[in-house]
Amino acid sequence: MNNTMSKLSTKISLKCINKNYGSNQILNNINIDFHEAKLYILMGQSGSGKSTLLNIIGLLDKPTSGEVIINNTPISKLNDNKISKLRMNDIGFVFQSYFLHPKMKAYENIMIPMYINTAYKNIDLKKRSLQLLSLFGLENKYDMYPNQLSGGEQQRIAIARAIANDASIIIADEPTGNLDKENEEIVLECLKKLVLDGKTVIVVTHNESLLKYADKSYYLNNGSLEEIYYEK
Repeated sequence: MNNTMSKLSTKISLKCINKNYGSNQILNNINIDFHEAKLYILMGQSGSGKSTLLNIIGLLDKPTSGEVIINNTPISKLNDNKISKLRMNDIGFVFQSYFLHPKMKAYENIMIPMYINTAYKNIDLKKRSLQLLSLFGLENKYDMYPNQLSGGEQQRIAIARAIANDASIIIADEPTGNLDKENEEIVLECLKKLVLDGKTVIVVTHNESLLKYADKSYYLNNGSLEEIYYEK
């Protein structure tokens, strides 16, 4: 692959990332590239720094030293306003606890990110929301509230919300932690569908059964990443 193609396919690069809280070093010289159309699994024990690493990748936190590069743009060269805009347009978040608004219907929850994105001011938000519900097989649940839906259905709505602004990077923190085996598989197939659409998906999990879905897997140990080799 030539250098131009390599740059185009790399969505996120972490270069020599260190993160300290006082004298406590959480991340130690992290170097990794995340490519488009790939699903990555990040594992590690509780307290290993997985959430810290996700927050840095998702531009919610800054490293003590090192450089985060997204779409070939060094984040250190952007002001806070441009970082917020990049996060809104290019990064979608999925969490273990769904965080759906309890008094909003399924399609309304998906519309939330589009309300604050000026790029969608002339778009029929409800129509796009219904299209996303259909993408994940939930078109018949569009007018239901979260408490009327199963955990797996709620998580699929959360994934649809994460890509409402057509984010190219999806960060999922324990997305199947509250789900049974059947719904776990449904949700991972939804994430794989996003990968087939060219998106970069990064999943943090304790669940080794998810490794079979990954294109690449890593274990965070003592602040450093070690690649996991998994035979499918």
